[in-house]
Amino acid sequence: MDYKGYKVITLSNTEMADFYANKTNLFDLVENEYLVIQNSNEETIDKFCYQHNEFKPVRFKTIKSAISGEIKPRNLEQELAFNMLQDEKTKIKILTGPYGSGKTMSMIAQAIELLNKGVFQKIVYVRNNINVKDTMELGSLPGGVVDKIYPYLMPMVDQLGSQIILDDYIEKGKIEPVHLGFLRGRDLRHSLIYCTEAQNLSIDHMKLLIGRVGEGSELWCDGDFAAQVDRSTFERSNGLHTIVERLSGNEYFGYVRLKKSERSKVAALADLLD
Repeated sequence: MDYKGYKVITLSNTEMADFYANKTNLFDLVENEYLVIQNSNEETIDKFCYQHNEFKPVRFKTIKSAISGEIKPRNLEQELAFNMLQDEKTKIKILTGPYGSGKTMSMIAQAIELLNKGVFQKIVYVRNNINVKDTMELGSLPGGVVDKIYPYLMPMVDQLGSQIILDDYIEKGKIEPVHLGFLRGRDLRHSLIYCTEAQNLSIDHMKLLIGRVGEGSELWCDGDFAAQVDRSTFERSNGLHTIVERLSGNEYFGYVRLKKSERSKVAALADLLD
């Protein structure tokens, strides 16, 4: 897949002067695609988002987290991702990238901040309950629906700081864990619908999620194209691939592909096993 949500263009001084003088779309950008301008030394000079035939400067706010403090982008792609997540115009937002690239952390931290500010009434947390490839099923888990989904909520716990805090959000109806199979027929209004590990969604699953977006709601998904597809079904019919291919250029769609692991130097060693 060629579309990354952004293009990095190297310009000479003359070409750069011409671009700033005319601001014409010489690079065939589509709606909501980012343009990164570099000089001949491959230094980033400027960043724009192409919206409504205009080049709008990329700006973003740091994310306030009770656990992590102030969260700032660590690389160029994360800067674009922060801008995309904070764009009020786009209603379907997708982040992809390898493990450690910050896609889940960025989305959850931003989602919780918007929830606490009252932008959304609740976060609807969706994850297809697919185990990692070549691991054994645990069998039936005790309890109700939330209890059975709870093991998949640990990325939320990582950002909130503890299971006690997560339980409080759930009890107050601020976070609603939902099984993917129970979404049909729902009209989710004033909600942030968040789906993690979205590479494990079929095209029908993705259509189901988009169809739940009611008034005042948004759909956010993250996933990893490179690996981590845990069933052959999703290799044949991958909803994450399809949504990026079909919706790129739509005014309501935003996408950024992250590429660099920022988790730790040790986590980055996993690449050596490829």
